[in-house]
Amino acid sequence: MPPSTTTDPDTALWRRFRATAEAEGLNLLRPVARDALSGPAADQLARWRPAYGHALLLGSGGPLFWERCRAAGFLQKDLADPLDAYTEGVVERLLAVLRGADPGALAAYPFPHGRQVLPFQALAGSLTDLQTMPFGIAVDGVYGPWFAWRAVVLSALNPPDAAPVTASSVCAACPCVAAC
Repeated sequence: MPPSTTTDPDTALWRRFRATAEAEGLNLLRPVARDALSGPAADQLARWRPAYGHALLLGSGGPLFWERCRAAGFLQKDLADPLDAYTEGVVERLLAVLRGADPGALAAYPFPHGRQVLPFQALAGSLTDLQTMPFGIAVDGVYGPWFAWRAVVLSALNPPDAAPVTASSVCAACPCVAAC
């Protein structure tokens, strides 16, 4: 995320948050302003965290998340879903970074969890840097279809803006588009 209009302490906080996320394989961070959402997703988020200003989608693009999960030993453990367990552990560490400035920061996940599963497609639908292909797959400007949303963080803090990325260049030469 490039520098924004946040104050210096906020900028340092978000830099630390981003560095921690990226080190663990969560290399896609996309803020969604509260007023960009409507319908059931917006209502659900408002019930969980009434004071949130932004929903911050956290995702993994490319092989880094898988490599970090494997290196952390989660694939060798007897877990029902090692990627979900790894995700939750990483996101809880990220929340610890935020909670000094926003004690009420919380996360929701696209997998079964103590909180109700959130409609991530509705959240991602508000992003302008994703393109949905004719066959229904969302495409990231850098990773194409090889990414996944892993969590959403709700915070009263305003994250810096995401760097703009366009998906059209990724798909231009892809044989999938012509075949579809």
